[in-house]
Formats: sequence, C-alpha cells, structure tokens
Amino acid sequence: MQTPTITRLSPTGSKIRRIFSATAVRNHEELLKSSDEIRQKLEEIRRSKAYEMMKYETIARMNAGSVSAYLRQERFKPSPVKPSTEIDELLQKHDEETKDQAACIIQQFFRKCVRRKQIQETLYSWQWIPIQKRLRYIEAIAERMSGGSIPRKTDLTVIKNKVSFFRCIIARIS
Repeated sequence: MQTPTITRLSPTGSKIRRIFSATAVRNHEELLKSSDEIRQKLEEIRRSKAYEMMKYETIARMNAGSVSAYLRQERFKPSPVKPSTEIDELLQKHDEETKDQAACIIQQFFRKCVRRKQIQETLYSWQWIPIQKRLRYIEAIAERMSGGSIPRKTDLTVIKNKVSFFRCIIARIS
C-alpha cells in the first residue's frame, strides 16, 4: 500500500508534498462517514419537521369536531421517517402521542374561545328596553294578536319587583 500524499501549491508557487499516516487517513474517512450520517439524520429531521408543520397547519384549519378523527387516521398512516432501533420507535411513538394530545388541547382552547366570543356577541346584541316602553310594546302586540281586545294590565310595581328579582339572580350566577 502506498502512503497517501497530498500535493499543494505554496504561496510562492512551488509544489509541496505532504505525506499522511494511515491512521490519519482512517480518522479522516471515519469523520467523512460520520458527517454523512449526520447529514442524513439532519435531512430526515427536516423532512419530519416539514411533515409535522403540514400536519399542524391542517389541524389549525380544521373544525374542532373533526380533529380527533383526523388524528386517529394519522396515527395509522405509515410514518415518513422509519426509526432504526426499538428505542427510537418508542421515542417516536411517545412524541406522536404527545403531539396528538397537544393538538387536542389546542382545539379545546379554540372551542372555548369561540364559545366565549359567541356568548359575548349574544350579550352585546341584546338591548335592554325600559319597562314602560316594554309594556307599550306588549300592549301593542297583544292588541294586534287578539283582534282589538287588550289583555289585563299588570301593575308596574309587580313588574319592577320581578325584574329586580331576576337581575339579582343573574348577578349571583355571573
């Protein structure tokens, strides 16, 4: 076996020959192999990250009710990155379960936010009409419905008492 040599040009332009030992060449080859392995693992990680980002974006765009069905379906799909050892498989399975659980929690949070917004919109859309005006509206509606006969009028103090009672109940609830 020949001893490996590298020929380089010096700053003056003359050729310089360097002789490397076999162990240095072996170490260099091992470094190249390990860097190739690291590059492959990095590429696998990039692919899996892109897949996870696509999965997250899909979940974020979905309705809250269909997320669990989608996650169940995704769990049975073949994984784009195949683990090499049992430990990697267990870690990957644990990571998938954690991500699925996180996605469910995110969807629950979004559901709560949407529900709160709906409640606030409902409360803001209600108009509080004064009692006297309300009585006039009720009388007008009753007159139209009954064909001219007006039902018995309730005393204003009774209505005020009922309204204050219901306001107290609502204040205690919220």
